[in-house]
Amino acid sequence: MRKYLRCILYPKLTHRVHYKVTFMWRSNGPLLMRLLRNFLRDSDSDADQPNSTIEDLNLLDSLLKNYDRRALPTSHLGTPTEVFCEMYIRSFGSINPSTMDYEVDLYLRQKWQDERLKKPEMSRPLDLNDPKLVQRIWKPEVFFANAKHAEFQYVTVPNVLVRITPSGHLLYMLRLKLTFSCMMDLYRFPLDTQVCTIELASCE
Repeated sequence: MRKYLRCILYPKLTHRVHYKVTFMWRSNGPLLMRLLRNFLRDSDSDADQPNSTIEDLNLLDSLLKNYDRRALPTSHLGTPTEVFCEMYIRSFGSINPSTMDYEVDLYLRQKWQDERLKKPEMSRPLDLNDPKLVQRIWKPEVFFANAKHAEFQYVTVPNVLVRITPSGHLLYMLRLKLTFSCMMDLYRFPLDTQVCTIELASCE
């Protein structure tokens, strides 16, 4: 059995009135992996600064003082909020013809701008890797349309990162393990070729 992976996008679902999503497909992610290495390096350097966590929390509180996470970043302008999505697939396998599905371990990366979180006097980007803190900001409702099961990675810590830059640009990244459905045609087995899809979409 030969296997192929294809990314399917839904333009009718990803271009709503409220916000629109632009998807980018990557077979490899050097920029993403470099960001992960930098994040780990920054975390190690912050370990020598006992007040850094308190300072970050105070900064976050000041940013979110009059912030409504239910409102779109561009709701005051009456225009859609544009979100850029990028995927980096770490592994692909566990193809099961009997259940018509397969498993993928991936990083999902989303970027957008929120003027409400813009603070030029910030000396460095603010990194959040606590899921409770991440819940305090607006995030796009992106989902996998053909996923049968999704599992958020917690080993050894929650694999989530939100980076807020002084210019108000946000980077939201998380690691997921997903089981996708794949309708296989086994008529020519074992000489068959299967095309399995990842269907990424957004809702209103």
